[in-house]
Amino acid sequence: MVGKMDFRKFSMIFFSHQKKKDAGGLRAASTSQVPQKRPKRQGEGGHIVNTSSMAGLLGGMPGWGPYNSTKFAVVGLTEVLRQEGRTGGFGASVLCPGGVRTNIYDAPRNRPGRFGKQVSKVAFEDISEGIAQGLDPDIVGRLVVEGVLANRLYIFTDPRFRKLLNKRFARIIEDVDWAAASDSLGSAGAPGARQGD
Repeated sequence: MVGKMDFRKFSMIFFSHQKKKDAGGLRAASTSQVPQKRPKRQGEGGHIVNTSSMAGLLGGMPGWGPYNSTKFAVVGLTEVLRQEGRTGGFGASVLCPGGVRTNIYDAPRNRPGRFGKQVSKVAFEDISEGIAQGLDPDIVGRLVVEGVLANRLYIFTDPRFRKLLNKRFARIIEDVDWAAASDSLGSAGAPGARQGD
């Protein structure tokens, strides 16, 4: 886990480690499980479950740039896999957990030496309470199975994040509406822009 740090201070090698760990490993695992050509007669199907984080949908937490950006990548890749699975005969879901009682804070011990020491503050102070009070991993496992059987794209462990998701998507829609009403797009006759009176 990458901890909280000032985005201006992290090195590209540090970011490279986070990207390789999250997005690179995910890509390798996903592509190895999805054959390029699957004859329909086999009827094997299957379902890919990738693990992101609520940070992959909410982001915007100062000091969490490398972690959040790779978690967004996990969500994006899973959404693409889901679409590809419609013709490829497989499904895909992304697990976006909130707090789960794991030993995630021990993750830096697995950091390869070539990436240097962990220089960021481990995010213990930021989310340790949520982890300590989080769900039992066995419950998360049952939820994932239930989500796969229900063919859900997003699997959430903490519905309380709904308010934050609503706020984020409301801001996105607000900015789309702003762009549609902008002078720049309107005067250019851009598709979807409101034309001036």
